[in-house]
Amino acid sequence: MKKLIFYVFGLLILTNLAYSFGFGAVSVTQAAAPERGPVRTDEPLPFNDEPYVHPSGAFTFGMPEGWEILSEAETSAAVTDGNSLVGATFADAGEVYRAQEIEQYIGGFLTNFFSTIADDYKITHKKVLSDGSTFVAIEYTNSEYKGNADFIFQQQDTVMFVLLLTTSNYEEISPTWNKIIESYSVDPEAAKTASQAATPTPAPSHDNYAPQPGRSRVYVGNDYNETLTFTINNTENKVTPGSEASIDLDPGKYTYTISIPGGAVNGEVEVEPDQSWAIYVDEHGSVYGPFQVYP
Repeated sequence: MKKLIFYVFGLLILTNLAYSFGFGAVSVTQAAAPERGPVRTDEPLPFNDEPYVHPSGAFTFGMPEGWEILSEAETSAAVTDGNSLVGATFADAGEVYRAQEIEQYIGGFLTNFFSTIADDYKITHKKVLSDGSTFVAIEYTNSEYKGNADFIFQQQDTVMFVLLLTTSNYEEISPTWNKIIESYSVDPEAAKTASQAATPTPAPSHDNYAPQPGRSRVYVGNDYNETLTFTINNTENKVTPGSEASIDLDPGKYTYTISIPGGAVNGEVEVEPDQSWAIYVDEHGSVYGPFQVYP
């Protein structure tokens, strides 16, 4: 089962966050390693012999062993191990942006990216790297969790490439992330061709999360090894391990309880007409969400 928390990231990447890309051209094809903090001496995870190559040929990066492809579209892809996610996306703006437009673009990209999965986020580090790309480090929070994210914005010719990481264990994944950055390379000509062929429609799976017209829906995903009980609107719903349940509701504000052997979590969700929200319990019993998955 695809974890619902990562479904949101995949969806945002697949739709390219509804933004056009572009800023000053540079001549390199590899991103420089960012300086976020003290250098870690840990060893990176082992990597597959063959790197991940996007079907368009527009970008490639090394892929750690055991990681899986979460999503793949005409101009984007995301891979994950269930705790961290690495994504890449690109689009041809058809022009080169000025410095002010670059800043506006980066700000809009981040706002759109975090609008669904975080209550708040802040930029903790931002710099222009030696190759001309822009590195941005983020701390983000939600009522149930907090995490870190890195973004590298790079333009080749008129094509904007974005490489990103989201994770709940930055210190542990940092050496592996640095190795992914070192292995990352792009092909702007292939990206231009793919951008022209790509359609602006959302991923088809997105509509699968739509509620009945005028109604609202809450999804509950369970990757814990025990059946959980999700209680909302005075109704108990059993969700077995590795499965997902959907609960249709009238629009409104609801309190809920998630119960698993040894503990319970209470929360609140407010759903508008024609909206769907999701709550996810991971393999450790941690609860994520609620976060909006439709529209």
